[in-house]
Amino acid sequence: DALAKNQLKPIAKSLGVSLNEVIEAAEEIKKLNPKPSRGFSSNESLSYIVPDAYIYKNPSGEYEITLNDSYSPSLKINGYYKAIIKNSDNDETKEYIANKFNQAEWVMKCIDKRNSTFMNTLRFIVNYQRSFFDNGEGNLSPMKLSDAAVALSVHDSTISRAVRDKYIQCSWGIFPLKYFFSSSVSKAENGKNEVSQNSVKQRIKEIIDAEDKTRPLSDRAIGETLEAEGISISRRTVAKYREAMGIAG
Repeated sequence: DALAKNQLKPIAKSLGVSLNEVIEAAEEIKKLNPKPSRGFSSNESLSYIVPDAYIYKNPSGEYEITLNDSYSPSLKINGYYKAIIKNSDNDETKEYIANKFNQAEWVMKCIDKRNSTFMNTLRFIVNYQRSFFDNGEGNLSPMKLSDAAVALSVHDSTISRAVRDKYIQCSWGIFPLKYFFSSSVSKAENGKNEVSQNSVKQRIKEIIDAEDKTRPLSDRAIGETLEAEGISISRRTVAKYREAMGIAG
């Protein structure tokens, strides 16, 4: 308070220092930000992830899918407008309301179709990636958009739109739907047991977490470990995955 009121002499006297020292200190303090945390703020508001669907196993061992209410709102047409069509003597009004009524029904059918496609896609993902939902990360099977499209008899672009910017919550956490679509990046020498890209990344992370930190493994050594497990992967690919996960080499 004394500094704010520029009472420098009383400050010097209370601290037992010269007035010049207090003046120098005051000049330095003026350069400081009283609210330094402002430097970390931005004009952008925080964006929270709200799952579009919840997937959990019921007591009988089957997975149930529940859509978030905000994703699938319940829409109805007010009965008042139906009454106008039925009872009004004004043909122009009846025609206007009827046109709007048809437009509203069309919108509702489109929303129902979207919800149906979304639910069918979720069911396909749960069935295809059952190992993940049972055992967690590192257990994804290679799966492409075209796999879901063929199974659901729709175009790839329909699946792409259905999963874009969508999230699900399960017992392992919250995941973007695109997480479950991963190409096969390697396979065992016998040509079987294809491994997804995400599973390989997870295994690399496990190997690095378990290494002797005083003697970290090279990318080549990690590749050889994976090779011994039946996963054929180059040193360069190991380095690329390590970089993608933000793990220093």
